[in-house]
Amino acid sequence: MAEESDVRVVLESSCRGFCPAAIITREPTVLCQGRFTEVADETVTIELFSVPDGAVIWPLGVGSVSFHQGNLGRMFMTRIRDYQASASLLVLELPLSIATADVRRAARIPVMPGSRLRVKVRASGQAFWPRPVNISLGGILLQFTPELDPDLALESAVGLQLSIEDGEQVSLTGVVRRRRDHDYALFFTEVLERRTPEVDRLGGIVDVLQRTWLSQKAAMQKGR
Repeated sequence: MAEESDVRVVLESSCRGFCPAAIITREPTVLCQGRFTEVADETVTIELFSVPDGAVIWPLGVGSVSFHQGNLGRMFMTRIRDYQASASLLVLELPLSIATADVRRAARIPVMPGSRLRVKVRASGQAFWPRPVNISLGGILLQFTPELDPDLALESAVGLQLSIEDGEQVSLTGVVRRRRDHDYALFFTEVLERRTPEVDRLGGIVDVLQRTWLSQKAAMQKGR
């Protein structure tokens, strides 16, 4: 957890590198993509690359910003000070702290055939159903077919719905951290936001998938 003076150091570094970020505003929920541009005494400014058509961003509303530095996922929540639509600039109050996690260290569970996990991705007003490759409490690796690849940009945010047939389901926000061809590694923002109900439901899904994986692994070893 970066706090007080460390917050400014992290944000100044992000602005110098024009670090890309995913921005999620609440009430109403709006998913945007942008980059850090400037830190002032009490604010940090982000230039927005994309704002959904018809989206409303209210001053004094609450938003979360997630970004990536090396292997570290970072996220903070703060209030919106100003939104300059004509210049595509979002001015946020300087956060008191920044949550940090090395999400790549989380144990990854292979999603085995017959696991009954379905993943729905909502991006650009469309729904996609990619194949889940592996999952952890920090994120998920998804594989799209070439003809149904949404061409997601790094640090873009998408809506996710994970469900086990006849079992647990959860709606999450995923941020694209890495991409290779048609494979996308997404980070779950709810983990750093510590949104307990969503994380608990995600944990239930991961537990089911882990049991399936261990069961199939044991059966394969026994059959050798």
